[in-house]
This record gives sequence, C-alpha cells and structure tokens, in this order.
Amino acid sequence: PDTASNEPIPTHPCPSSPSPSAVYRFTATSSPNCVQSSCDYFLGIRTNDNDPTYLDFVLEGSATGWIGVGFAPNPAMASADVLGCVVQISGGVAIVDAWNVPATSEGLNNDVRDDIQNVCPHSASYSNGRIQCVFSRQIITNDTAQDVPMNGSYYLLYG
Repeated sequence: PDTASNEPIPTHPCPSSPSPSAVYRFTATSSPNCVQSSCDYFLGIRTNDNDPTYLDFVLEGSATGWIGVGFAPNPAMASADVLGCVVQISGGVAIVDAWNVPATSEGLNNDVRDDIQNVCPHSASYSNGRIQCVFSRQIITNDTAQDVPMNGSYYLLYG
C-alpha cells in the first residue's frame, strides 16, 4: 500500500511537494553501480526547488522493518539525528524524526522519537520487501536539542 505518514507535521509551513527534478545532488548507495530501484539501500538529498530552506530526501531499500539515515557528530551512534521510514503493523509506512541519546550506563544507545517531528512527509510505501519514503526537512530547524543543522559536516550512519 502507498500511504503517507500519519505523524504530526512540523509547525512551520512544509513545501507542498518535493522538487520535480529527478536529480539528487547527493546520493549514497549500497553498491557503487546500483540504481535507485535496485539498490539494497539508496539515499538521495537535494535542495527543494519551491523552498530552498528545505532539503528533499528519498530513502529506499530492501528491508522488512525500517530504513534510515543518521547525522552524527562522531562515528558512534550517540547524539545522532535520525530520519527514517518504519513499516507499521497495518502495512503503511511512517516517516519519523528520531534522536539517538548518548549511551546509558549499560552501554546501550537508545533511539527515541524526537519530541518535535520536523519532517514533511510526501509519500511512503512498502511493497515486495522494499521500503520507500520521500520527505522534506528544513535545513535549520528550531529544535536545537534534537535536530542537527543540515548545513554542517557529519558522519552519515545508514541502517
């Protein structure tokens, strides 16, 4: 089924749609020679043509539960701003904004939903073992506690 997320949208106006261009200025794939529809993992990022204060994202890959990308200040997962697509029990896909809190005393990282969902969902689907979601997010949000500014330098963590 092709369903957009039922997650709350940000309080600031979202772009009505992603950019019509099929070209992503930044891509990361599971293999150097794969194309979006056949990669085990594909991430595409570009500036939104309608509102250049937003970035458009596409996440697509072969998975049964979730796919995501984290933006972290270090190669560990702690304090990473995570954007992802989660297959729901209903078969729909939720687009989520999450935060990896620093390790606990037991040494575990905990991925928690960000208190403020700063993603603008455009489309999401799960079919034949492939997840795909398209969304936008502001380059700089008002959520300084759990969102990183997307104009900085970060380690990218894929899952």
